[in-house]
Amino acid sequence: MVAALGAEARRALDAYLAYALPHWPEMPRIVEHVAQHHPKSLRLKELFETVECFRIVGRFLHERKRLHGLDSIADLACGHGLLGVLLAYRFQDVSVECVDLEPRQ
Repeated sequence: MVAALGAEARRALDAYLAYALPHWPEMPRIVEHVAQHHPKSLRLKELFETVECFRIVGRFLHERKRLHGLDSIADLACGHGLLGVLLAYRFQDVSVECVDLEPRQ
């Protein structure tokens, strides 16, 4: 869990987020807020996987929006929903729907 990281690992995570998401310098503070207020909700492995997926999908959707427009995004089988949250944060003028059959514990 991100909440269980020590100071050195947390600094490394912040450096990774700054590298991976250079246009969102607020992201380390957001991750810290989630880790503090929901310590059992943010798994490190899922955070890394989601950020990498977000980088790829975000570039694709940005280009799609530029060329053809973009009204909505559907995140099907969204699991924890973090990808959908990040996409909604990036594309604030687009409707984002996150759907999963299993509720997250």
